[in-house]
Amino acid sequence: MSLSRIKRVVWTAVKLFTVFTLLIGLAYPLAFVGVGKVFSDQAQGSLLVHDAGAKVPSGKDRVVGSRLLAQPVTKPGYFFYRPSASENGADPQLSGASNLSPFSGELKDLISERRRLIAQREHVQPDMVPIDALTVSGSSLDPHISVSYAELQIARVARERGVDEKVIKQTVENNTERVLNGFEDSKVVNVTALNFALDEL
Repeated sequence: MSLSRIKRVVWTAVKLFTVFTLLIGLAYPLAFVGVGKVFSDQAQGSLLVHDAGAKVPSGKDRVVGSRLLAQPVTKPGYFFYRPSASENGADPQLSGASNLSPFSGELKDLISERRRLIAQREHVQPDMVPIDALTVSGSSLDPHISVSYAELQIARVARERGVDEKVIKQTVENNTERVLNGFEDSKVVNVTALNFALDEL
């Protein structure tokens, strides 16, 4: 190979190295940083933060969670999520579904027991309990429930908090989101954001 040909090959390699370094090492990361700046709320975890004027107990962080994740609910004055496959409720370290077959007798027994307990808790007939209240989501961390499940809980939450049902219903509507589930445009309620909004009332 002649010296001039070697120089051309080396020069081509240098140019390609420079171009791809600028594209992949600089332009590509900067583009993603730019997208993160545009969608800053999502990029930072969609955090729920108490207002500056809110009374926060000493030593407590104003950040109370993410609207993307369910949180354990133990008090009757809050809206409940879908069931969780983990024993500790919505535990991000134990994310996952139950993996029970739709034909499993254990799953059928679980659904029957959940239906009974929810009907008892909400003071309604068992056949009024919607299916999403009885089944676990794929991650056990889904913060969303159906509008019908949220409406089922309004009376209890209003009673426990001593608030007019109309106020609770309006708060539910304010935290209802539109989603495209693959078949149709439907509505769901973000329980994490909803419970946060209740504490902000």
